[in-house]
Amino acid sequence: MIPVLLLVLQAGGWTAAPERLTVGDTIRVERSIDAPAGWRVRAGKLDAHGDVEQLGDAGVTQHGNQWRVSYLLVAWQTGNVSVAMPSLWRLGPDGSTDSLPGGVVTLRIASVIPDSVTAPQPQPSLNPLRLGRPT
Repeated sequence: MIPVLLLVLQAGGWTAAPERLTVGDTIRVERSIDAPAGWRVRAGKLDAHGDVEQLGDAGVTQHGNQWRVSYLLVAWQTGNVSVAMPSLWRLGPDGSTDSLPGGVVTLRIASVIPDSVTAPQPQPSLNPLRLGRPT
């Protein structure tokens, strides 16, 4: 019984894409949940987090009794970032509600600067390009 319970807990977690996340990437964080027939799902708004921002509203799509909730995020700092996800709400046709805890998703954000560059320096701006003369 315990292995089955662990499988259920893992299946309800958040997933992040793409696999290799770098600073400034658009990150899709998704979770699928079940809802009885006739029920709807509403996603909460992500609280402001210093180095992670939400891009637009959460997306909620239905596939039978499965609902997929997705957030688009962007991270501006490298390293492991833990983001507290908002609660999700199941709304019944009779006005009843059920909340699901959002949990925490941990993202590993890599730098866009290669590891081979130990001390990156800003480069000076280039001169304007001269356009060719028409003949």
